[in-house]
Amino acid sequence: EVIRRSLTEAAGVDALSLEVPIILAAAAVASAVGSIIICPFEAVRIRSVAQPDYAPNAFGVCKRLLDEEGIGSLVNAIPVFLAKNIPYAMVKFTVFDLSTGYLF
Repeated sequence: EVIRRSLTEAAGVDALSLEVPIILAAAAVASAVGSIIICPFEAVRIRSVAQPDYAPNAFGVCKRLLDEEGIGSLVNAIPVFLAKNIPYAMVKFTVFDLSTGYLF
């Protein structure tokens, strides 16, 4: 919502005619930031679920991953997260905003 408001303010008087592109851009930016932030945590979670005896807790999993495989093992799935989450978020937020506008 913060990104959407910033883009709406930047568009100025044309904001009303650019409602859908603003929603799409805001959803894409928000989803990209969220995907980049969550990717390392998902790598740790997936490793701890796939190999329960890998380490006793999440911090241990993270430390062992970094020691054995390097930082790349925590961030190598970012393109996959982006490819999955950005289109989903764009459609979800557009449908939500437009449908609430029509219903209320």
